[in-house]
Amino acid sequence: MRDWRTTLARVCNRLVDCYAPPCLVLNAYFQVQHSFGDLRSFLHTCPSEKTSGKASMHIQDLVVDDLLIPVSTALHKAAEAKKDVLYTNVCVRHAHEEIHINLRVIGVVDGDPRRTPMMFVVAFENPKTCRQAELTNTLRFDGQLLDRQEER
Repeated sequence: MRDWRTTLARVCNRLVDCYAPPCLVLNAYFQVQHSFGDLRSFLHTCPSEKTSGKASMHIQDLVVDDLLIPVSTALHKAAEAKKDVLYTNVCVRHAHEEIHINLRVIGVVDGDPRRTPMMFVVAFENPKTCRQAELTNTLRFDGQLLDRQEER
């Protein structure tokens, strides 16, 4: 008889494949621990000049330049406030075209938040297909107003 945990893991993997946006799971130090989906539009495909020669799984070394500030800002806001963050209308240039995404950072704590380091999910959502969850910290990202992001 098949172990029910194996079957449940397969079900969970299929659900993620079908319904989850491309996303990364980060540890408390913002290092990638796991990835889901097609991330080619959001991550460098080869090391940049600044990281050449060293291996790094730190999110700042992996995301494309257009996402460096929004991802860093959202992660720090989520870590500081201990709340999820959603940026809408984030522009990413990929393959000679601009795409607009929603950037969602979800904080995850397993156990006592005073003892367990927070982990993060960084999701790159298609605004036409994602559900707009009710978040207390929803922000419209405007690259022109980096120090004055509009809170809703």
